[in-house]
Amino acid sequence: MKKYRLLIAVYLLAAMLLMSAIFAVQGSLLTPMIDYFDLSGESQGMPNLVAFIGGILALLLAFVIQKGLYERAFLAGLNASAVLAVFMVAAALVYMLFQNWAAAPCLLLCLALFLAGIAFLVKRHGFLKKITKRVMLRLALYICALMLTLLSVGTDFRFVVGVWACLGFGLGLMDTVLSACMADLYPGAEGPRMMGILHTVFGAGSVLTPMATGALMANGMHYQRIYMVIALGILCLLAISAVVREVFSIHDTGQMERGREKAAESETGTDLRLPGLILAMFAHGIFLSGLNTWINRYADLLPGTFAIPAQSFLFTGIMLSRLLVPFLPIRTERYVLSGGICAGIVLALGLVTGNGLALRLSLLAAGLLAGALLPCMLSIGCRGHREDTLMVTTSMLLALYLGQGISAPVIGGLESAFGLAAGIFLCALCMALTSLIARFRASRNQAAGGMRR
Repeated sequence: MKKYRLLIAVYLLAAMLLMSAIFAVQGSLLTPMIDYFDLSGESQGMPNLVAFIGGILALLLAFVIQKGLYERAFLAGLNASAVLAVFMVAAALVYMLFQNWAAAPCLLLCLALFLAGIAFLVKRHGFLKKITKRVMLRLALYICALMLTLLSVGTDFRFVVGVWACLGFGLGLMDTVLSACMADLYPGAEGPRMMGILHTVFGAGSVLTPMATGALMANGMHYQRIYMVIALGILCLLAISAVVREVFSIHDTGQMERGREKAAESETGTDLRLPGLILAMFAHGIFLSGLNTWINRYADLLPGTFAIPAQSFLFTGIMLSRLLVPFLPIRTERYVLSGGICAGIVLALGLVTGNGLALRLSLLAAGLLAGALLPCMLSIGCRGHREDTLMVTTSMLLALYLGQGISAPVIGGLESAFGLAAGIFLCALCMALTSLIARFRASRNQAAGGMRR
């Protein structure tokens, strides 16, 4: 894998860019979707909620796959389920094709993707022999391309909600595999830097997507066609992987060297255990999803508006943080213990001003302070469990998705009871909790070490 390491890394970065665009359109296309379907307040967060439920199911499946990787009965059941699923998708596509001939080109593209999926399953005259990171990544790309195509023709809100659930499944699978693959490619001192770059690309996509969607709709493109633009990007990635096979030279890391550094030993002497990182990820998910979905809508209600969306200010800060922090002389654990607290305070101050421009600047600063928390926590977790990076990323991202999943109903409830400002203040609190939880777990571990001594 080292021979093609740079090529694989570029491919992973491209996949992360497209994944971030899908996540970002949930917020940037929220208002046109509300207008198109004439949604009530209770329904507005449903696509976001079911997407994260789908992502949680994908992460649970990845967890189960890791546990039953070498059992024949497990693989046989998984193959049977895959075959059943693709035939159910085929039946749904045929039904939709006869119900809505105007959408025939998009549905025919879906049918082509379905047939490609069948070919993938029966490759080399057999079904899946082993579930690897390479298989999971390709499957995730297929699912996302198919579901985005369906979103571009959906005219019933219930159908759109169902498609978002399936799309969330593909995104969850892609998210954990991309982080695990990058940890495998760069297991040493370069690990935090490359993980930071991977998630910097996510931030770049989150910054550019709201601007791009606004420009496309200003030029007359219907918001649903934007889904097709992203789907075409994913299809290009799949085509590249079919022609340049080296980009899928991804292997699992069970044979990696162990013992070069102790699993629990950190740079600072502070012991950040995996359970504490998982709990911190849960709080991180609440504020990340809440701001991604609602911050544009909230900021535009304030005086002192500005042409650039508030979401872009936030993700500009996040992107720069993920790019710069791994290269600065800041110890990773120390940053995790303090970054979220500082960011939460800055965001709360911006909210108190009640001014749109001041809030945007506070979002930029909060993003700079807390943006690198996610890749840094993933890097710390993978460093301590190098023999099973996919299990680590799956566990941590499962907590992240659970936090993101409950964000919509919790913030929606706060908006109904106290106004949207209360929901945004919850995001600031969860920013601080990300570091406070990690600090609490670290202090407990140090206390336990002191008792042992």
